[in-house]
Amino acid sequence: MTVVDDFAGTGMLTISRLVVTITYAGTNAPGQLVTVSVVYPYDPLTTYFPATLRLGSAAQGVIVF
Repeated sequence: MTVVDDFAGTGMLTISRLVVTITYAGTNAPGQLVTVSVVYPYDPLTTYFPATLRLGSAAQGVIVF
């Protein structure tokens, strides 16, 4: 989560509003898959959209060490 916080902190995001989810396919041992999902509630700068939008992304990789 530190990597996500550091990267998000370079922009104009409020770090405390990030929702980071880490999911392991099995265990967190080397060779296993891990998925990292990040969601950020975005409030548009206009009153035309009264709802908060949830922006997010996910990445998957193999644990190396």
